[in-house]
Amino acid sequence: MKKLWFLLLALAVPAAAECVPHKVLKIVTVFDREGEEPATLYRLGDRYGRLETRASLFVVNEPDLWVVTDDVQTGQHSVDTGTPKFHAPILDAMDSKFWRQFEFGCEEPFMKAVNARAEPLDGGVTRYTHEVEGVSVVLTVAKGKPQRVEVTTPKGSYAIRYLEFEMLDETSTDRFKKPEGIRFEEAKPEQ
Repeated sequence: MKKLWFLLLALAVPAAAECVPHKVLKIVTVFDREGEEPATLYRLGDRYGRLETRASLFVVNEPDLWVVTDDVQTGQHSVDTGTPKFHAPILDAMDSKFWRQFEFGCEEPFMKAVNARAEPLDGGVTRYTHEVEGVSVVLTVAKGKPQRVEVTTPKGSYAIRYLEFEMLDETSTDRFKKPEGIRFEEAKPEQ
C-alpha cells in the first residue's frame, strides 16, 4: 500500500506536456495479468484525484490525502507540505524525473512532447514507442483514447489495459472530499 500511496502523492516535477483536465476524467485500467482487479482513477484540474480499487480508496484534494483500505472503519490522512499539485504517474520509476511525467490522463500528449516514434496502424490506431533511461514504453491509442501501455524495465515488464477513458460532463469536486463515515488517523511523517 505504501508504494501506491507514494505514486499518488503530489510530485513537484515540471511536466513535459501540460495536463490539467478541466472536467472530471475517468480512467479504468487493469494490469494485463490473470486475476488482476481493475482500478478506477478520477482526475480534475491539478489538485484533485481519486483512486478506487476493490481493496482501497485514495482521495486527493491537495494538500489533503485520505487513504482507506479493507478496514473500512479507519483510514489515514496526511497533508502535502510541498507544492500542492496532483500527479498520477503510470510507471513505478520514482527515481526518474523523466518517467514521472508520464501520467494517467496525459499519455498521448507526453509521447508527442518527447517526440516518441509514432506508427499509424489500421482503424485510426497509433502506436507510440519511446525508450530512455533503460525503460521502453509502447503506448497504443485508438481515436484519441489510450488502449494499452507496455513497459519494459531492467527489472521486468508488464502491460496495462484501459477499460475506460472518458471525460465526464462534470466539474464538481464532490467525489474528491474527505470520505464520510470513516475515522481518520494522522499519518506519521516519513523519516
